Amino acid sequence: MRLVEIVRTALMDLVGAPVRAGLIDRGGRMLRWVEAGEGTTFVLVAGAGETVLTWAPLFQRMVERGRVVAYDRAGLGASDRNPRSTAESAVDDLAALIRVVGPAVVVGHSWGGLLAELVALTRPELVRGLVLVDPTHEDLFAEIPLRMRLAEAVMMRGIVVRHRLGRARPIISGMAEELADHCANGGATRAGIVAAYEGSYAKASQLATIGVENRLHYRCRR
Repeated sequence: MRLVEIVRTALMDLVGAPVRAGLIDRGGRMLRWVEAGEGTTFVLVAGAGETVLTWAPLFQRMVERGRVVAYDRAGLGASDRNPRSTAESAVDDLAALIRVVGPAVVVGHSWGGLLAELVALTRPELVRGLVLVDPTHEDLFAEIPLRMRLAEAVMMRGIVVRHRLGRARPIISGMAEELADHCANGGATRAGIVAAYEGSYAKASQLATIGVENRLHYRCRR
């Protein structure tokens, strides 16, 4: 089963309602999302290196209030990698998604909060409202010492190497279990969330994209 179907099924079991999948062709690479509910459209933009599943603990409550759209940015989860990923391309992808699903209230967390702000500033006609959850300030990462940036880069490369050696699974599985603890009490629903999360970080390229997005923080300005 393709990853997007694994994620869709896991969320459908969680919310107890139909979850639909969609995609956009972004010049030969696919950007994929899931959506559920009806009414006012909310587009969810996850933090750096995170997928649609980061919203799983809130998905059911939000679906009760409107149409909820959550997407995987390029290289993460079920979306294809962008070999020329930049902050601008991330904003362009988000804008392309909103054009397809319609003007929306954009909900952004951390790095996703900054991307949401940039879309609102550059394409205000697409944004009906903004909800910012602990958003990244554009100057924050410029103040982080170089040694900390280098340490982070080494850590991310180490995780990718561990993955290629078959040793990253315990880390990923631990994070999957932690997420599932916030979503479901047990049974098939919990197992589905764990499987979807593990699948979202099953490739070295998916893990490498976490480092790519973290580096984009340092270069981003409004």
